Amino acid sequence: MKKTKKAIKSKIKKVIVKKKKYPKVHPNFPYGNDGNLVVATKSGLPTMLTGDADLTDESIKKQLKRLRLEAEKEFTTKTVQKKGALTKLQDTNYWINRPLNDKERDWKYNEVDWITDYVASAEHPHRDLIVEALKKFPSLGGILEVGCNAGPNLIRLQTAFPENQLAGIDVNVEAIERAKANLPKPILKVGSVFEIPFGDKEFDVVLADAVLMYVGPNEIGKAMDEIDRVVQRIVILVERFNNSILGRETGHVWGRNYLHLLSEKGFDVEMIPLTEETWPDSPNWQKYGRIFIAHRQS
Repeated sequence: MKKTKKAIKSKIKKVIVKKKKYPKVHPNFPYGNDGNLVVATKSGLPTMLTGDADLTDESIKKQLKRLRLEAEKEFTTKTVQKKGALTKLQDTNYWINRPLNDKERDWKYNEVDWITDYVASAEHPHRDLIVEALKKFPSLGGILEVGCNAGPNLIRLQTAFPENQLAGIDVNVEAIERAKANLPKPILKVGSVFEIPFGDKEFDVVLADAVLMYVGPNEIGKAMDEIDRVVQRIVILVERFNNSILGRETGHVWGRNYLHLLSEKGFDVEMIPLTEETWPDSPNWQKYGRIFIAHRQS
């Protein structure tokens, strides 16, 4: 790990424009918890450039961003290669082909199979946060959930917003068939976040709940582009947070800086930490879990 960090530090050099030295991006903390850029000072300690206030030259911003992402990609690639991490769970094929008798369970409701466990999780307290977040916005239109599984969130949304058009996609065929059995009104399709089977700006809201944490660093850009393509106004993400933009391992999945990824798409973003009350019995969700509430003017 020390060698990897050393390589990153040598990768990011000071950018010199018009003979003026600009601070280098701190390799370990590219973004702070509020999404502001972190740089290394002469003392070697990280500090914030709030709102990029000190980087008035657009060319400097672009060069700093490019260097940071190059170094971060190198760090992420070496870390995964070294640990052999996330090779199973980050693969979409795992979810497409996951057998019903899989002994691994995402929810501990002791139902007959893992998909039925998802249905039983409809009353999980973190889903209250999703409903409460959407109720803050007036005049909601259509709502699409990406990675809806058998529909536990859609069950809650159908009760809370009975007049709204609901839709959901998932890569697992059996999960979608179960969702159709439980939810006759929503539009439900087999589909992926990398290729959402709906038109441009077709939905007022897009929801992704514990979905992007299985998307690797080389694919997160494509996933965010697709979400942005189909949504008009509001994005709700329930995901793992990390300062990294491309992604770092948080437990057994990817955490990343969705404050940055969403703000880059023109959204104003609120981040709410999950707690023992909103996600009980999961130390990792309590440590890394966040709900991101993003909106922009339509």
